[in-house]
Amino acid sequence: MNKVQILKPLKRDVYIFLPLSIYFSFIFISFYIIENTFNLLSFLPALGTLYVWVTSVIDIKNKNYKIKKHLN
Repeated sequence: MNKVQILKPLKRDVYIFLPLSIYFSFIFISFYIIENTFNLLSFLPALGTLYVWVTSVIDIKNKNYKIKKHLN
């Protein structure tokens, strides 16, 4: 596998899981603020998507990939 084939799924993970992580985090925070209860069913998706996003970013950083395209 070359670098481009490895980078595509990592970029996809970064672009998909960041908005999902933000969305689920907002749901969790809103439940916590409005109802003053810890809702595990809204916390687990937020934690899971954040975990996938962070591990993808760490993989990209460890392999010295760049996400942004350079303009010629």
